[in-house]
Amino acid sequence: MNKRASQTAQWAFATACALLGVGILLGQFFPQARTWGFHFLSYYSWAAKSGFIAAGLLAAAGIITRRKSSAFLDPASPPASSSVLNDVLIAALFGVIFYLFRAAAPVLGDGQLWINELGEGSVPFWHRRGPLTLALYDLLYTWWKSGGGIGPELVFAVSAALAGAVTVFAWLRVGRSLQVGIPVVLLIGFQWGGIAQFFGYAELYAVMIAMMSVGFALMLTGLRRGKFNVAVPILGLAAPFFHLIAVTFLPAIAAYTWWGITRRTPSVKLVTSAVAALLGIAALVYVFSGWYKGTDILLPLWPRPDWSYAALSLTHLLDLANGLALVIGPAIGILIGGWILHRFAQPTARPEPAILTLAAGVPLAAYFMHNPQLGMARDWDIGAALLCAIPFALLFFWTEISAHRRFARVMVAVFAFWLCVQTLPWLGVQASETRSIARFENLLHLDRDKSATGWDYLAAYWGRRNKLDKVAQCYTEAVKVSPNVRYRRALAVCYASQRDWANAKREATAVAGVVFADSIVTSWEAKLIDFRPFLQAAGRFLELGDLDNAHQMYQLAVILNPQSDVPRLAIGGLLVCAGQFERAEGVFRTLLNRDSTLSTAAQSFFVVLGEQSGRKVEGTLGLGMLARVRGDLGEAERKVSEAYELSGGNQKIGEYLQKIRKQPSMKDEG
Repeated sequence: MNKRASQTAQWAFATACALLGVGILLGQFFPQARTWGFHFLSYYSWAAKSGFIAAGLLAAAGIITRRKSSAFLDPASPPASSSVLNDVLIAALFGVIFYLFRAAAPVLGDGQLWINELGEGSVPFWHRRGPLTLALYDLLYTWWKSGGGIGPELVFAVSAALAGAVTVFAWLRVGRSLQVGIPVVLLIGFQWGGIAQFFGYAELYAVMIAMMSVGFALMLTGLRRGKFNVAVPILGLAAPFFHLIAVTFLPAIAAYTWWGITRRTPSVKLVTSAVAALLGIAALVYVFSGWYKGTDILLPLWPRPDWSYAALSLTHLLDLANGLALVIGPAIGILIGGWILHRFAQPTARPEPAILTLAAGVPLAAYFMHNPQLGMARDWDIGAALLCAIPFALLFFWTEISAHRRFARVMVAVFAFWLCVQTLPWLGVQASETRSIARFENLLHLDRDKSATGWDYLAAYWGRRNKLDKVAQCYTEAVKVSPNVRYRRALAVCYASQRDWANAKREATAVAGVVFADSIVTSWEAKLIDFRPFLQAAGRFLELGDLDNAHQMYQLAVILNPQSDVPRLAIGGLLVCAGQFERAEGVFRTLLNRDSTLSTAAQSFFVVLGEQSGRKVEGTLGLGMLARVRGDLGEAERKVSEAYELSGGNQKIGEYLQKIRKQPSMKDEG
């Protein structure tokens, strides 16, 4: 390694670290700025902030000033133990940690999907909805539902923990192969969210990432030993069945397979040029793209000023930096430095740099193309995929630069500091419901032009917790972005519930909804508000088939009179319409066990739903569900069979029917 290469790499690394440090400071002192990839410390008290920063400084100082060499600081030294059993035990331990984290944390991710679920109530891990409907999800879910026994939610929870354990095991084994010690392997892996990627909102990410991690482990060890491993392309082709973003790794898999067949080294210059061109195209698509009805559209070359996300400005540069903040972090410097050192020290091309460049560069390009809405839920998609290749790229480059002991030591120190001031605070924000909600509100203020749906979800969340002032604030913000009738109607109801008659009258007049006015405005003018007008309005909406507004009115009736079970019963009926049969049945069972006379009211609800709202299938299904709750399985099977025929063979209704047929008595259900 020559002196010029060493100096260039150190300057590149120092520059990257300085830029990241500036990002942290901006996010800390200006949390409302568009630096959401760096602002996690701003959600903690000053005592906690000081603790994180002090821990990072102490860890970094201890590593830099340590005189005795070890595998932690000297990646070239042989590992202390290479026992497979030892690595299995370590992986099992971290698998348990993944499972406990997932079970304990109320909010893991701050996207609209999670806020929407929280708006409907607490979501403990054993009652979680299934993961996103991608790839093999439908088959797996149907199989487990039809077979009975353990529910699919628990299956996916366990599979996420197992996937995490398998990935840790793969990291450890490839570290052994590359003669890198355990601490370095785990530090690199967890720096990129090694824990967080396994208990996110979609567990199939975990399975996909585990498969790709094992594939890259086999790939790197095979390249070092000069032996092709056929399991790598098999895993590469199988991974997209668990999540479609795994297709971004297929170019790297293809390059590895080409090397295995022909023994020809891919051209590093060609691959680097191709990835650079792809990143350039991705950046252009990102900058000149808009967000219209949930799809990307290419816009004219010179965008108008009112396209906030399509204008090339400092805002866009900050967005690009945020896209790199958690996914890349200090690895920018290591990748730059490692690449420069490798190119200067070994002029002859080798397959590893080209393949790893494809593995990291193609998903990064897809990240920018796919997600012009950085900061919201969608940044998990490609971000999770990027986490798969980068640890292995770092392991490879670490072995390339390990001869420069001081440089390697400084990089480990930077990793340790970054772990304390960025990654751990990030996990703390994700695992805290209060901090996650605060961050989500901040993101909605930043992404004002696209935030109406987010405010709607957040309003449902606060409504569930009976905080009407927060609900009113959310709908006020939603109306500013998108003044549609539903948001204004909800805002009027919130004002009325708070007895803010002037604002309630103003919003009600603006809405000009006949049903709404006939049912509720009269009680407002009398300065008297109770839950009964909301029940009347809900009934009118139900007759008209407007289930969204009916659900809203029933929720407000529950808020105004928590002792009344009638609106809760109706909400259970609307859950039937939403296809959430188990939750609906749980509501009916709880209420009817408490007061059996509610059965008549529930039957009337489903009769109205079927005969006047045009929801014949749901009305018939609801009557069958009530019969099952009462213990009349014959009537339940007859009604549900009728609903199944009316629906034309709906799959979910068919599963529910099979469940009734397999249940000989209500004792088994208990």
